[in-house]
Amino acid sequence: MTLTSKSNSGILWKIYTYLFHPLFIPVYLFCFLIYVCPNVLLQNTPVQIKSLLGNVLLNLVFFPAFTVFLLKQLKFIQSFQMESRKERTISIFAYTIYSFWVWAFVLFKNPAKYDPIAIKTGLVIFITSSIALICNSFYKISLHMIGAGMVLGLGIVSVVQKQANPLWILFAALMSIIIWISRKVESDHDNFELYTGFMCGFLVMLGIQFFI
Repeated sequence: MTLTSKSNSGILWKIYTYLFHPLFIPVYLFCFLIYVCPNVLLQNTPVQIKSLLGNVLLNLVFFPAFTVFLLKQLKFIQSFQMESRKERTISIFAYTIYSFWVWAFVLFKNPAKYDPIAIKTGLVIFITSSIALICNSFYKISLHMIGAGMVLGLGIVSVVQKQANPLWILFAALMSIIIWISRKVESDHDNFELYTGFMCGFLVMLGIQFFI
């Protein structure tokens, strides 16, 4: 492999790392439920759907990103990548609060408005962020792989519970593999951090959706 091809490959995996950033995964999950998964939010009006997406974008993307920006400006973290566990603690804690708000006050508060699979997806995001916060006290669990596990888990749930096209499981598995490879190439995570991250997202998604 030439130097140029290695460089291009590195850029490609870096793009995947940003494309499948943990902040974006919840948006992908809810977009899948809204626009792809059969009969999940079919009864909702366009205004209600826009309101849900707006809340997800505001609380699970904008607020967490702005929190990290403030932490950087206040010198609590050295870089936006937050390489150390100590640097990640405040941002994960803040994300846990934001995700609780989305689940408790946007989804769970309106059981007549939103399908159970959507409400439970919000709960999964909150629980996995809580687990990530606890695990971060001991080791640097991969947040990207938690997202990958949730993606594959929701793909399976949508096929079993909502009769979605089984090819979505294959697509979710491919997406998870791409995330795993990109983190192997672009991060300092070891296999334990990657695998436990994946199992956290995957098992919590299946457990909440099938048994609660």
